[in-house]
Amino acid sequence: MEGIHERFFVPVTSGGKTRDFEVVPSVGHYAILENDETVAEIIIGEKGLKVKNEVLPKTVMKSLLEKIQEHEI
Repeated sequence: MEGIHERFFVPVTSGGKTRDFEVVPSVGHYAILENDETVAEIIIGEKGLKVKNEVLPKTVMKSLLEKIQEHEI
């Protein structure tokens, strides 16, 4: 998950509703956007991942993390 890559979109279905998130990677960091607003951040540090998220349900955040990891492999 290191380096700078191009933005990509991740659809997440929760509660029967699909939401489209834009993932903006940067060095050591991912910004998660919905409707052009940052809704969460993933910071990659020496101790692993740190998630800054105040608005997304845990199930949505978990799906996002899994799909980001799949995309980066």
